[in-house]
Amino acid sequence: MPKVDFTEILAAWCQRKVQEAHSADLEITFDRTRDGRTKHSAWVELEFQGRLGELMIWSTGEAEYMVGDESGPAVNEHHEVGSIEQLHVLLERLIEAVQPSQ
Repeated sequence: MPKVDFTEILAAWCQRKVQEAHSADLEITFDRTRDGRTKHSAWVELEFQGRLGELMIWSTGEAEYMVGDESGPAVNEHHEVGSIEQLHVLLERLIEAVQPSQ
C-alpha cells in the first residue's frame, strides 16, 4: 500500500472547496512549506465573520487543529491522522466550527 501524503490530500480538498466557500462568504487560504524538509507541512486557514480556524498537517499525519476568533484560539488540539477519511472529518469539523449552520 502506498504511503499517503496528507499535505497533497489537503491541497486537493482546498482546491475543491474554494469556489463553494467563496459563494458562502467563507474565506479559505492554503499554503505549504516550500523547502526540502523531509517532514513537510501544509495548512488551511478559514475565516467567517470574525471566526478563525486553522488545520496544519505534516506529511506524517501529525496535525494541529485550532479554532477561535481575533482574540486568540479557543480550541487547540493535536491529532494523529491515519487516513484520508480522518483528515476529511477534521476538515468538515473545522468548517462547522468556523461557519456554524444557521
